[in-house]
Amino acid sequence: MEREEHVELQHEPVSPGEQSLSEQLRQWVQAHRQWVIAGLVVLVLGIGVGIYWLQQRSARQEEAATALAHIIAYYDNGDYDRALYGDTTRTVRGKPIIGLLEIVRRYGSTPAGKLAALYAGSAFLMQGDFAKARPYFERATEAEAPLVLVGAYAGLAACREEEGKLQQAASLYERAATIAQPLGLAERYRFFAALCYEKAGVAQKAAQLYRQILLENEFSDFANEAKAGLARLGMDVE
Repeated sequence: MEREEHVELQHEPVSPGEQSLSEQLRQWVQAHRQWVIAGLVVLVLGIGVGIYWLQQRSARQEEAATALAHIIAYYDNGDYDRALYGDTTRTVRGKPIIGLLEIVRRYGSTPAGKLAALYAGSAFLMQGDFAKARPYFERATEAEAPLVLVGAYAGLAACREEEGKLQQAASLYERAATIAQPLGLAERYRFFAALCYEKAGVAQKAAQLYRQILLENEFSDFANEAKAGLARLGMDVE
């Protein structure tokens, strides 16, 4: 069942005497990481295993989809260790519940295996282990399903951002936004890209993306944040 999310990003006004613009930006970037993770998780949870079950009725695909269906509840409940490594205390029809990493190892070439890679990357991301998350997001970029690709590129962007490679991160967020455009999800990733460009000192590119957000929907959840970004850059909305 597909889930809907309404993201509210609140910008608290700060008087000039309380904080500098650089300090406000630092706080924005710190908060930004949580939004990236939240946005990625919503995409992952919204995909659903069923569509992969129907895409390809091969024996390996069915095995992968079944294994994924058995482990997803652990991810949903925030039990990321068991989601990743499996649950040795339980069996289903006499077989152990294998984790996401084992599903990727066995079935990584199948659609369900690539979805498992996205879940694995997201689980590592939620644990704050960006180095372990990255190869699984890279594996997920081999998928054909647009939602999986959006999550994969957004996850890679978050990893690059953590490494301090801000322009690479921004480019990956832009790629996610391009794929997400027909899905109505582009705005959030465009905003993340703008923040990375802003932090990297690429002001004109950041401003271009902030203005694009406002041009496409000036009443969206991210509109006020785009206006705040332009204000930090000392640029007009128009």
